[in-house]
Amino acid sequence: MTDKTLQLLLASDHPSACEAPPGFDYVDAMRRVKALVPALERIVGHELAVDESVQDASYFTDVVCYRDTVAEHLGAVRVPLIRIVFSSFGDLFTVVFAEELDQATVADTISAAANAGFAFVPADKLDEPYTGDNPHLKGTTWFTRFFCYL
Repeated sequence: MTDKTLQLLLASDHPSACEAPPGFDYVDAMRRVKALVPALERIVGHELAVDESVQDASYFTDVVCYRDTVAEHLGAVRVPLIRIVFSSFGDLFTVVFAEELDQATVADTISAAANAGFAFVPADKLDEPYTGDNPHLKGTTWFTRFFCYL
């Protein structure tokens, strides 16, 4: 992880809050994400679903495009084509499940969210151990800290 990424994560951390920092404005945060969705849909070329029922997590919403696949013993399974996860901390976001999309589409998606005031953290950097000050999250990863159900 670069020093710049670690500094961003540490600056967004909170020593005792796990799900959202004090003063987090959920309504405004959701408004900002929903305002971004039409641009993201144009970039990705698919309709995106906004999850408005996230609870007990360190993120407040994700924006997902699903593709249906058939698994031999499971029947139809919904697999994300792309998932953009928005943390409750520091306006952070990350992108996962985008391997099937071309690099330009992923880069444009990241740029659009960044231009809307969100701060991108590469998902592969979030697998490193959490080194922040919150004692409740010791032994987890940075992904858990900012982008996961707790």
